[in-house]
Amino acid sequence: MIKQERLYKLAPYIEEAVEETFQTAKNNEANPNDFVLFLENAYKLEKIDKKYSSYALGPGHDVIFDKDRNEFIADFMELEYHYEQLYNSTEVEVKKKKMRNITTHMELMIYSHAWESIPNLRNLKHLANLVNSEKYDWELTIPETAKHEFIRKKIKGVFKTHNLRITDVISESYHSQLRNAFAHSQYTFFDDFIRLGNYEGEDWQVKNISYVDWADRFMKTALLFNFISKKKSEYRQRIGKGSREITIWVPEKAGKLKRKVIVYEQEFKRFNWKTNLKD
Repeated sequence: MIKQERLYKLAPYIEEAVEETFQTAKNNEANPNDFVLFLENAYKLEKIDKKYSSYALGPGHDVIFDKDRNEFIADFMELEYHYEQLYNSTEVEVKKKKMRNITTHMELMIYSHAWESIPNLRNLKHLANLVNSEKYDWELTIPETAKHEFIRKKIKGVFKTHNLRITDVISESYHSQLRNAFAHSQYTFFDDFIRLGNYEGEDWQVKNISYVDWADRFMKTALLFNFISKKKSEYRQRIGKGSREITIWVPEKAGKLKRKVIVYEQEFKRFNWKTNLKD
């Protein structure tokens, strides 16, 4: 069960780390406004009509499918606030234990889904690519298996190379054993800790995790992805107000890039093609 006081203390630390990452990503972009492509979730789709381009801006199916999960997290965090008040006002230990167990079950589910979410991982990978001065990847994919290696090497490893504080945030929040323990129902609750049934004695594994340590990992995870989403919106609006039209670069054949112009739509607070984009 999260503590609101602790949540408020963690928030500035996480937000500063995310802000530093966004600033570095913007400064290190390989092509002008690659950073804006990230903000607009630019992607390549399967071409249906030859009259139009395969390149698109906007949420796409993955982000749309993730919408309900994100709304649920916001609702749950609000519910946790009321649960904490109820928990503190209850003197019956059996009721306290039941409330703690219920919320911890839900937190484990949210945590597991957060680190499996394709949009979440894609955001982190795009940021890592931008920080590393790699050109924007319109066809970025997330591996279906071995996500822990992908996160450790392709995302956290890049941030670490650039000495960014988000490296510590990921280390302090993500742990593949916790995610897998929930996915395979390999955990049980004791009075002072959660026992993980998938512990096999490896150096990187943990046998038990205290409720305090668990709450910190959960809160840091929730705050990390919440601030990434928040910063994307803030930067998009800030750039749009400063430059209504900007130039981006779209891939062509033989590795060449084609110059295109996108415009900021104040009504929708997003960028869109100035004209229908054609190949």
